[in-house]
Amino acid sequence: MSVNVVAILDTLLEQARRERAEEIRLLSDLHPLFMSHGVSRSALGFELPATTVYALHSECLARSERLDLEFRSQAEYQFSAPGVGIFRCKYTSSSNVVSLSIYPDNTSPEMEAAIRPRKPPELRAEADPGDEH
Repeated sequence: MSVNVVAILDTLLEQARRERAEEIRLLSDLHPLFMSHGVSRSALGFELPATTVYALHSECLARSERLDLEFRSQAEYQFSAPGVGIFRCKYTSSSNVVSLSIYPDNTSPEMEAAIRPRKPPELRAEADPGDEH
């Protein structure tokens, strides 16, 4: 089975933004979790093997342009997802467990713009009483 890592990552980021999750937690061989106010909720509906969690970490590193961290067992970095915002990542790998936590950087202007509720445009119309059209 081929895994589209880019699609999985983009789906997780979009869902997390919509649900205002404080963390996306990825642990090898478990379902991805959205964490918010101490409550966890399963995301995607399927488990991610260690190879997929590592591939998601590699994709995040590529987006951050920090490929120098690729082969480290621990790494912290930041990346940008256009239209979604800025995210901080914390990666660890030890023995058979691979972990990647992704946190929205709510202090960045890009993230503030992405999560700010959109105000509907103000509509105004004026009619001329003498115009019969």
